[in-house]
Amino acid sequence: MGWVAGTFTKWRSRRTLAALAVVAVAAALVVIPTQTASAANPIANENSRPGTPGWQITKVASSFQISGYVTQPAVDPGDPVPVHVNLKAPEANHDYTVEVYRMGYYGGVGARRWFGPKTLSFGNPLADPTQVDVATGRIEADWPTAFTVDTTGYVTGTYLVRLTSVNGWQAYVPFTVRSATPTTYQFLNAHLTWQAYNDAGGNSLYVRNADFPNLRKNCFLFWCLYQWNDPVTWKLEQSATLPRTKPTAYQVTFRRPYTPGLRYSAGSGEYLAHEYPLAQWIESQGLDVGYAADYDLDTNTVPVGVKALILPGHSEYWTGRMRDNLEEAENRGVGLASFGANQAYWRCRIEGASPTDAGTYNCYKSSNGEPNPDDPLAADPQLASAQFRSAFVNRPEQTVLGSMFRSWINAGVPAGGPTTTGLGWVPMTASDTSHPTMAGTGIAPGQSFNALTGGEFDTVQDRYPQIPGTRKLMATTIQPAAWQGSGGWLQLLLCSWNWPGACWTAEQDSVVAERVGTSGTARIFNAGTYNWIWGLTNFSLGGKDFNYASPQIRQLTANLLRWVAKV
Repeated sequence: MGWVAGTFTKWRSRRTLAALAVVAVAAALVVIPTQTASAANPIANENSRPGTPGWQITKVASSFQISGYVTQPAVDPGDPVPVHVNLKAPEANHDYTVEVYRMGYYGGVGARRWFGPKTLSFGNPLADPTQVDVATGRIEADWPTAFTVDTTGYVTGTYLVRLTSVNGWQAYVPFTVRSATPTTYQFLNAHLTWQAYNDAGGNSLYVRNADFPNLRKNCFLFWCLYQWNDPVTWKLEQSATLPRTKPTAYQVTFRRPYTPGLRYSAGSGEYLAHEYPLAQWIESQGLDVGYAADYDLDTNTVPVGVKALILPGHSEYWTGRMRDNLEEAENRGVGLASFGANQAYWRCRIEGASPTDAGTYNCYKSSNGEPNPDDPLAADPQLASAQFRSAFVNRPEQTVLGSMFRSWINAGVPAGGPTTTGLGWVPMTASDTSHPTMAGTGIAPGQSFNALTGGEFDTVQDRYPQIPGTRKLMATTIQPAAWQGSGGWLQLLLCSWNWPGACWTAEQDSVVAERVGTSGTARIFNAGTYNWIWGLTNFSLGGKDFNYASPQIRQLTANLLRWVAKV
């Protein structure tokens, strides 16, 4: 797997598939035809074309009535994208339709249809994704290819295949088309994190329902009782030491669809919630941006010519080699713009990748972030699963990001506030308005921006090494009732009585930093909140409207992107 000619390229496959060819393989194997992209600034040219209204899903296949997946969700232009599809009764044994959309600005429409609608036929239902490895909880589906997208001529970007059944049930299947040449900005779709949270088939890196469906938990203060399938077997655990062997999986793969309800994304992973508003706004600015998968960093350095990497709202799950290559890029002056929180938090590993499969993501998580004894590579200093800030790894995230994950804001704070994650939000507060990126924004110290500190949040943490000169553009104090790390109702009660030391507040920090490397200085911005992107564009998701766009945040973001890329 390599980046050829200095750009993101993964196992380049230069087969040219005949447009509209049809081959019989189980279900009909259809090659979706190509389009031609303009050579000059493909992003600007593409967005000058009219968008396609109605790309949104209106009837989510919430019970997998129709679903699909791709095993290799990041390709070069011209590489085939085989799509695996299943329909359940009564949708099966009927026709279904396929459309392919490129996500972008398009005058505010938000997407353009590159292919379809095309009607295909489907036979009997296939087996649901099932647990194939009890030791790791790995879930896989074994569905044949239903059709193949030929990406010859496709503009770099994030694409959503929309599947629609005979009764109107719909689901997305996401994939990324990389840039054919280096671009000023490289936007990294967080495919690994999407899979970490994906519990299709019952398991994810957070739950394990495939073989422990009746797990129940009752907590009081810092202790929890966990009940397994046996109704008389209870296990007492500290709530800070969650038992990992049974409640979560250790492996996830791309060989299964995404849970439709994950972040209201209808099968698109976390794309619509954490990435799409940012990508739409960036493309509205006509920036020279290319796209790639997060895991492209696992085996490749950042191409020469890329001036800044863009991390979207939630890129939590990484590998050690991804971190190595990020540091290598920063050491030679490549900038970083992180528009999320809890980024690059877990160090895990990819195994079994091939030209047609992104492989298995192995993540033997433990409650304290140190290596898990269940991990067969627990003693390996380079490959053991652990948090980057752990004593074992000792590479705190804020040494490359400027700040790092602290906690999350409790659901229902404020009451009734719409969210994309089920977590809460509070207004974000401006702090250092003297930094050059604040020029022309009109932002004043202490000014607040409704809802923009939300979901998970990052802090500059004094007990870990910091990038010298890190500055806080935003510094929001979060009261004890609002953040998860507070001590519960007893702590709040003691705080209300002014008990000494009981009122634990936290701070969300949006920071800028300049990290001096071996052959350059990297300019870094980390939003430290999921909700920064809410300030860029108004959008709707999951039947909710998110109308928090701010001209001042837009101007600040434009300044930050120029600053990190030194353009």
